[in-house]
Amino acid sequence: MMKAEVIEENTKNNTLTIRLEGEDHTLVNALKANLWKSKGVEAAASRIKHPLVDNIELMVRTSGKKSPKSELESAAEKTADQCKEFRKAFEQALKK
Repeated sequence: MMKAEVIEENTKNNTLTIRLEGEDHTLVNALKANLWKSKGVEAAASRIKHPLVDNIELMVRTSGKKSPKSELESAAEKTADQCKEFRKAFEQALKK
């Protein structure tokens, strides 16, 4: 089960860093792809401190028009919608 923890939130620099326990680059890459599509996001990066531990950190920095939390929530919603679209397409492909 995934656990999320806010590591650092800096409203002055418009940054948010979270740690996702039990995750690797798979989910985070999808989130970053959607974050980068937003014009308000200046940076979206991730890192795994040790390859044998399933903990990944995700950092988001915005221009300040929207908060990093808001941008991450939007990216999470878009990622979830994309997963739903994929599932429908995959189920349709299996029926053929």
